Amino acid sequence: MNINKKIKVFMIIVIGFVVFISITLIASLLVLDYKHKAEITRVINEKEGVITEIDKVDSDLSPFKNESNRNNVIYKVTYEVEGNSKVAWYRGVKTVNNIHDQSPGPYGNGFGERWLFE
Repeated sequence: MNINKKIKVFMIIVIGFVVFISITLIASLLVLDYKHKAEITRVINEKEGVITEIDKVDSDLSPFKNESNRNNVIYKVTYEVEGNSKVAWYRGVKTVNNIHDQSPGPYGNGFGERWLFE
């Protein structure tokens, strides 16, 4: 095999690896988003509420300003109960296989799942 064929084979392998990793990352983000929204829906339904809006927000704009890090996703949930508008805050974790993780992060130094209701 000459050098040009070796380079082509190597490039195909590298490109294939990058595409595989990209698809895996996107899929895990979509699964995580779905799991968080399902959990939000479950909790608000338990309160007999009807969700009107779910927004991902920057932690600085939430009550979790000093209690979140890169292992968290913060949601502002607007919902109604008996015609009254209410707001809840959900600090989700980025652990795809356990969204209820209370010590996310590689060393267990993250902030766990938490709800705040106004």
